Amino acid sequence: MYHLTCRDLPGCVIEENSFEKILAASPQIFRTCMELHYRRQKRVIPMPSELQEEETPLYVPLRIQAKILLWNHIASRGLKITEVAQMLGLSRDQVRRLVDLSESRANLEAIENALVALNAHFTMRTDGDPL
Repeated sequence: MYHLTCRDLPGCVIEENSFEKILAASPQIFRTCMELHYRRQKRVIPMPSELQEEETPLYVPLRIQAKILLWNHIASRGLKITEVAQMLGLSRDQVRRLVDLSESRANLEAIENALVALNAHFTMRTDGDPL
């Protein structure tokens, strides 16, 4: 039996019969963990720590990264979804889709537009950039 944990998401544990199964299941399980234990509890989602020796990095799709950044911007300012919807001229459901980590209908441009409207932005870079 293989066990996978994440220092940045305490309480999120995956157990599978093979390492390959853990790697295949981990993106969805970690998204669900972040959604249930952080976003739905109105808590800021922790940013990833520096990798330590013997740790395996987990790929997080860009849209999920953007949703996390938008959510953290909202949560760290103590804003409610209803308030954000009013600020953006959107419905509550539209704003929920922008920050719901299990929802795939929000596109990256809509998330970026919401951040800009809230006086924020994110910057992309690739691994290995000298920045």
